[in-house]
Amino acid sequence: MKNHSPRAERKSVVRLTETSQGLNLWGHTTSHSLKDVLGNGYFNECLSGRYGGLMRHDRIEVTASADGEKPEHATLVIAGTDPQGGVSVHVLNRTKK
Repeated sequence: MKNHSPRAERKSVVRLTETSQGLNLWGHTTSHSLKDVLGNGYFNECLSGRYGGLMRHDRIEVTASADGEKPEHATLVIAGTDPQGGVSVHVLNRTKK
């Protein structure tokens, strides 16, 4: 049985800064809700890519529900990356309107 939970496509998560040491800043705008974005495995497709992928301690600036009446904004921190277990994130900051 397939899992039909929303997922981020690799091309939808854009690197905003690049450092050789420390953290990278990413941006992600989606029609999915913040609850979906925080769901298990949402960013798993973003572990690797042509320009590298998400790494522990990176930040993602998220605009969720972007096409809705009340977009949700949050800063996420990558808590862990594991090729078998996927990407885990925590909310660092959340803007409520």
